[in-house]
Amino acid sequence: MNPQAVYGGDLMSRIAYAQFDAKKLATLRAKALNAVNDFIEEACAKAGVSARHVYKIVVVGNTCMHHVFLGIDVSYVGLAPYAPVVRHAVVVPATELPLKAAPHAVVCLLPIVAGFVGADTVACVLGDANLRERGAAGRSSI
Repeated sequence: MNPQAVYGGDLMSRIAYAQFDAKKLATLRAKALNAVNDFIEEACAKAGVSARHVYKIVVVGNTCMHHVFLGIDVSYVGLAPYAPVVRHAVVVPATELPLKAAPHAVVCLLPIVAGFVGADTVACVLGDANLRERGAAGRSSI
């Protein structure tokens, strides 16, 4: 279950919850970071690898989640013309987020195309292109 669901059942509800309210944005961000920390620990446990040996993490998501993950105000993503504050790729040390589960990692967030064309879509396009290049049957949600 999405740990942010208690703040709204859909994306627009969560944007409305956090609009123009830094404390509510911080609450959503903490839920997202905790979920990713838990996922890192779970994945490392299953793989038998120490999280201290995770050196790169790539994070993708819709535009709202991208902003929440970075602690960037989501207010304008929920208002026409639905403009993201940051569109470029972001690379940041995990400790600055903070992702405590992987203290030696660098976190890479793919670029955003537009308000409702986020890094998740960019990841799908890149993955599909990679599969097609290798001759595999690719699927895309686009």
